[in-house]
Amino acid sequence: MALVDGHFGITQIPAASSYVPSMMGGKYGDRMTFWQRLWNTLSNLSFSYILLEDNNDYFEKINGRLILIFQEVMAKSSLVFLNSDPLADFPKLTSARVIDIGGISVHDGHNALDKNWSEILNRRSKTILLSFGTFVKGFLMPDEYKRTIRESFRKFPDVTFIWKYEKPEDKVSAGLDNVVETTWAPQQDLLHDPRLTAFITHGGQGSITESASAGVPLICIPVTADQFRNAKQVERNGVGVMLDKEELAYSDHSKKLLEE
Repeated sequence: MALVDGHFGITQIPAASSYVPSMMGGKYGDRMTFWQRLWNTLSNLSFSYILLEDNNDYFEKINGRLILIFQEVMAKSSLVFLNSDPLADFPKLTSARVIDIGGISVHDGHNALDKNWSEILNRRSKTILLSFGTFVKGFLMPDEYKRTIRESFRKFPDVTFIWKYEKPEDKVSAGLDNVVETTWAPQQDLLHDPRLTAFITHGGQGSITESASAGVPLICIPVTADQFRNAKQVERNGVGVMLDKEELAYSDHSKKLLEE
């Protein structure tokens, strides 16, 4: 996660809400109208309060007393490590105590895919991975969204889609010969295989960093928290596009993005 909202005040760095998207207002990017800047500022202030209060409530529940105050601990920290990359993030103010370590989760070496996964990538000239990570469960999305995804995949018989889906008993890919349904996938190894064409993701910071290191184009469908901000980073840097989750209900729009 980048330095956002409540972190700025604690680390004594100005938030610069006029051009630094807040976590919840990140869908606007860094080039905002007046009203978008106003909303971004209000979003920044409100989320900062929620962030600090939630953390303090958590610490206070330990033995029924306030052992640590989140903002005091962070303010006194000698260093603050962020899982972000300054070359990919929005321009923002910083300080010497803030260290970006984006990409720390990316493996230095990548394993060759086993026979099963290699065979899947060889089925067609194009292969697309769909995964919403571990935080967002695909089976919890509304049935209408699942139906639209299936319809979109059906319109591309020349593309193999790998769909990470946690409940095989739903048979979400039934009747689709070009869809491989799996409860788990070797994401980093797949991303670094040249046979993978694109990656459809929820826009988690880890997935975006892994895709950037592999040079794989992205379709981001943000669901919550910093994912909207991350998706706007992807669009800003020209490495992918953002699809609003509400637009999943329109199969023609999803089809257009896949064609691009």
